[in-house]
Amino acid sequence: MASKDQPQLNLSSGYFETQAVPAPLNGVSTTNTFIASNPSPAHLDHSPVAWHPKVTPYRLLFLSTTIALGTAKAILTYQGKAMISTTLEWIAGVVLSLLFYILGDSESKRNYPTYLSLFFSYDCMNVIWGILCTLSLNRPSYRSDEWSAISRYPVSTIPMATGYRILLSSIVATFGMVKAICAYLGLNTAANTFDWTVTVALASLLYCIGLYEPNTADIAPLLFAKDYSPFLRTFGRLLSSVTFYPVAILVILAWAQSVNIGSNYVFHSINRQTESAEAVMVVIRLFSLFLMSTFFFMILAMGSFSLFLLLRIIKRASPNYIASPPSAIRLKISSLLRYLSRYASFGQMALLTIVHLLVSALFTLAGLCVLFPSVIAAQAIHDHEDGVGTLIWNILCCIAFILTSFLFGCHWF
Repeated sequence: MASKDQPQLNLSSGYFETQAVPAPLNGVSTTNTFIASNPSPAHLDHSPVAWHPKVTPYRLLFLSTTIALGTAKAILTYQGKAMISTTLEWIAGVVLSLLFYILGDSESKRNYPTYLSLFFSYDCMNVIWGILCTLSLNRPSYRSDEWSAISRYPVSTIPMATGYRILLSSIVATFGMVKAICAYLGLNTAANTFDWTVTVALASLLYCIGLYEPNTADIAPLLFAKDYSPFLRTFGRLLSSVTFYPVAILVILAWAQSVNIGSNYVFHSINRQTESAEAVMVVIRLFSLFLMSTFFFMILAMGSFSLFLLLRIIKRASPNYIASPPSAIRLKISSLLRYLSRYASFGQMALLTIVHLLVSALFTLAGLCVLFPSVIAAQAIHDHEDGVGTLIWNILCCIAFILTSFLFGCHWF
């Protein structure tokens, strides 16, 4: 029987895998780095020792180069030295980026040569801790073991959409668009400020945060471990459905506005000189009406088909619904509806385009009837008839947005 004061030995494989830490030397604890072949959540968060990443010479060189070149470029831009600033941007944006990309790939895959092992594995903080030891200051106790990038994210699978990666991509895209807008508007000072903010401040901060991604202490799992791919797919489908119908309606309104301008030019132009110009504008006006009627009835038919599918589903979901024996025609129709419901947007648009080409005259006539109030409204605005045209145009816009909401609801359900 073992005594209570006698320490117990744990001979399990997991113990040696996670507790392979050398004994303290002269009261100073050391860290251990290993590469796990199969990370297991059971081995995470078992040690009370804190976790911090290594500050290797490669990481320190990358961080210092980014800060130095970015700050130098911003200062030279403020001083008006465009040639030197462009040269630094080319060096930092092309040469050094390619070099650090190659070195970073070697670091993540652990396939660097032997003579570069210190460059990728030595912890520069050991120098700081050695100086502290000479000053009789205690070294903080922490570990720096990291999961291998290859074992955690296999090459054959799609990379995880973690919170850190989504945040990084969103910040880069947002600030990049803001900088581009400022540059196109001639706001050079604002563009330079955003450039320094992104390339120096945010890049350095996000890089330091990213060093904690391969941690083995389960630090910030919502930021580094959770996969948000299902949420992104759902959000993408919702965004596409929300965007499709408003964009289609805006296209119809844009075509209507162009036709109104063309019709005003044809019938009320002061600079009209020849009949040939009038004939050309009449042809353009008729062709525009033809295209507008196409888009209008495409959207209307797509919404009607979605509403039909919705009502059919509601009918079959009723508790009083009794299905009759299906016939061959009903089976064929049901299979066709299932096929079209899978490819609703593409199938309906292609089918309606073909049908419209066959009955173009009827659709053109219907389009003229539907869009005729819009032409009257533009004509009234052009003639300044007591603002009646403005009122009619606003009513038409409200109807268009109501129709958009209705079609979107039918399509989503």
